Amino acid sequence: MKKMRHLAGMLAALLLALCCLGGVILPATAFADNTITFELSDGQKAVVPVVDDRSQRVYDYAGLFSSSEKAELATTIAKIEDKKKCEVMILSTNDVPINTSGSGKSYSRLYAEEFMKQNAENNDAFILEIDMANRKVVAVGHGKYGGTKYNDTMQKITDSLTNDLKEGKYADAARNFLKQVDGIDNILKRLIPTVPSLIISAILAGIVLLILVIIHNSSRAKVEKQVRKEEFEYEQTGHDQIYMGTRTQVRRIERSSGGGSDNSGGGFSGGGGDFSGGESSF
Repeated sequence: MKKMRHLAGMLAALLLALCCLGGVILPATAFADNTITFELSDGQKAVVPVVDDRSQRVYDYAGLFSSSEKAELATTIAKIEDKKKCEVMILSTNDVPINTSGSGKSYSRLYAEEFMKQNAENNDAFILEIDMANRKVVAVGHGKYGGTKYNDTMQKITDSLTNDLKEGKYADAARNFLKQVDGIDNILKRLIPTVPSLIISAILAGIVLLILVIIHNSSRAKVEKQVRKEEFEYEQTGHDQIYMGTRTQVRRIERSSGGGSDNSGGGFSGGGGDFSGGESSF
């Protein structure tokens, strides 16, 4: 009887260990409703999850966030989306192939863009991808945030996340990403001075004030050295006024009429539009 109980206990422990191990090694696509296979830059293929419920915003396929962290991030994302009228996604994955290509966009960047194409509903969108296979962090913008002018912004964002990611602070990195996305194109936030900017402004103001004092003292010394001139009395003997006539000639220029152009772009579901992006290693 004791042997039976011992064997049953061992079997239960083994099953529990297998379940835990399975949770670690299961591919990310197991949590998706469907998948799509697409070709990377050098012919290698990758599999991207495609979900039916596109109301999701945190796709934690690598298991980096706790349930409470995912709920917190989703709440923050909802506020940003309501304010900026865009879509914001966070993706963690182990499924990006190891990048062997040295030219063009990296696998991590291509994977993030393809995931956005397949799962985003809004043409104006952001995505943060934490690629655990290649140890890369990618930030991508699309739609009105897809222009090349946002490339520097996206790169600065990914660079700012690497320290937290190296230390395993994945939720902090995601919060930082959302904070910076919220500040993009926000004029009021740009006007709020930071501590470094205040220090620099104070130093520059002091230098300018010092220069003005030096100039003032130098000018005063020169004036004191000048000999005062005598004041002369004078009498006005006459005053002539001469008025010059003016003539304005107006000539009408006939303008030719011309039609304007109508530029329209495809929807996001069709995969149209440009991507901005940044990428850093951690």
